[in-house]
Amino acid sequence: MGDFGFLLGIAGVYMVFGTLDYAEVFAKVAEGYQDLTIPVIDGVVWSATTFICIGLFIGAMGKSAQVPLHVWLPDSMEGPTPISALIHAATMVTAGVFMVARMSPLFEQSETALNFILVIGGTTALFMGFLGVIQNDIKRVVAYSTLFSTRLYGGSAGCICLFSRYFPSSYSCFLQSFIILGRWIGYHRHASRAGYAKDG
Repeated sequence: MGDFGFLLGIAGVYMVFGTLDYAEVFAKVAEGYQDLTIPVIDGVVWSATTFICIGLFIGAMGKSAQVPLHVWLPDSMEGPTPISALIHAATMVTAGVFMVARMSPLFEQSETALNFILVIGGTTALFMGFLGVIQNDIKRVVAYSTLFSTRLYGGSAGCICLFSRYFPSSYSCFLQSFIILGRWIGYHRHASRAGYAKDG
């Protein structure tokens, strides 16, 4: 579903701007462009910019594991090596939110899309924080911790300030790298027991 939304967003960019090049799209946004309207359902019409931004963000939701497209990440974090978990947490999960931050000149044209991003990011952070607290498997705790921290800066992508978009992504990458690599020290110390409730 995320990829389908992403494809719709890409198709919308090409339909409105006639190109997929970042520099050309941003130049046309800065100059001012003719925004189209798209009928979504009977009686509801969206601007093409809102449609494009929400489509791209749905792609980011699937890639960055945001509610309701988050269910794949906790299972993928159970990989056998630290690097497999690191790829999912610090690279793959941040890619979608980085795309939103990179496309910020376009997203700034749609207040509806920015509000949508804030709501989804905040909901995901709250929901994943609660789920992480009740887990007994350390891998799942780390997975939900990853989702919680990346959703904090995922929600910040809905803010207008560029600093609030890029800074949280950089500190979250370092934080998750340390958490995931440090987790394996505990694994070796406790003879690879995933459950930590036994340790008191």
